[in-house]
Amino acid sequence: MDIRNKLDAATIPTQQGNTGSGGSSSSGYSSGSGSSSSSGGASGSGTATGTRSTSSSSGSSSSFDAQKQEMQQRNQQKLAESQQKLNQATNNFANAMANMYQERADADERRRIREEQKEQEEYERAERNRIAAAEREAAERAEREAERRAAAEHAAYIAGKRNALKNDFKDSKVPVSVDNVTAPEIWYFAYSNSGTQVTITNVFPIAKRNDGSYPFKNTIMSEISGASTLVGWFYSQTEAEQARNRFMKTAQEGEMTVKNIAYKGKPKTTDSATGDDFWGTGTTTTPTQKKPATQKESFWE
Repeated sequence: MDIRNKLDAATIPTQQGNTGSGGSSSSGYSSGSGSSSSSGGASGSGTATGTRSTSSSSGSSSSFDAQKQEMQQRNQQKLAESQQKLNQATNNFANAMANMYQERADADERRRIREEQKEQEEYERAERNRIAAAEREAAERAEREAERRAAAEHAAYIAGKRNALKNDFKDSKVPVSVDNVTAPEIWYFAYSNSGTQVTITNVFPIAKRNDGSYPFKNTIMSEISGASTLVGWFYSQTEAEQARNRFMKTAQEGEMTVKNIAYKGKPKTTDSATGDDFWGTGTTTTPTQKKPATQKESFWE
């Protein structure tokens, strides 16, 4: 609109100037016409002047149209350039807005991906922790079960060893005549078992008395304080020691405390003057020796 206004403003003065020139021409034409009524020479002069005025006006109008057309072309070109710049600016703005929205969308997508990755990592961490806790619980449960089983097996083992003392080392007797034992001396050891503690003697001999019999068992056991089971008989000290060592090993494997007591037994004596303790009282008798008769003094001495 501004360009058109400028064109109109530039066109109006030119038209006014042409109009004035035309008026002068008309005036000259009229003047010539007025003179023709009075004089022929004056009429010819007026006609020539009017022709020149008309030619000048026609040339001026043609030049104005060319200028106007040129100006219109320039204005149209400027308008096209302005429109092109406007379109370019609009496109640039649209591209910038599209880029901005795309960047926002990309940022939102990256944020969404990060959040999903974070959630996935948290889930995987929680899952790992859950699995680790389950594995620890299973391992602890298996360990407790193994400990319980081991404790039960150990308890059974201990009980078996303690029972073995009773089963393998049973109470024995002292041989009598019907047993036809001819060894002059046999060996034993004695013990008592309270369940968790054993009291045990050393190995000791039991010798035959002069009448060929062995002392009574009750007599032997009454002399051993703290023992209630007599183990034997063995024909040598070595055999008795080996049996006692097996007993001690079994007691130790059964985690039993051991208390040792000493007993010398009833070994064979070499003093023929010593009496036999036939009834097993623990005392011996010494035979009374007869005093030799005193000799009377010889009458003849």
